[in-house]
Amino acid sequence: MDMAEAEAVVDQVEAWNDGMGKEWREALPALLNGSGPVAIEPEQMPAVVRNCVDSLVERKQLFDVTNIVAEMRMVKSSEELQLARHAAQVAMALM
Repeated sequence: MDMAEAEAVVDQVEAWNDGMGKEWREALPALLNGSGPVAIEPEQMPAVVRNCVDSLVERKQLFDVTNIVAEMRMVKSSEELQLARHAAQVAMALM
């Protein structure tokens, strides 16, 4: 989340809340109410979430950032790289 906020060229970055309380159903309308442009990954969104976003935001205010986010996901911190190496070592040991 820190990297996303540091690299973002938007005013606000929010983490996805799934499985706790009312999940996104409470936060999303409050965040999008009267918002400006909204960056989304349309192919990654469950239909129920996309339908909610579509009902709250004018289509001309929605921007597909799939390619940008894909590039961001390729950048890993040294901690993430160490975790990946460890996971690979565990997997190899189990073979």
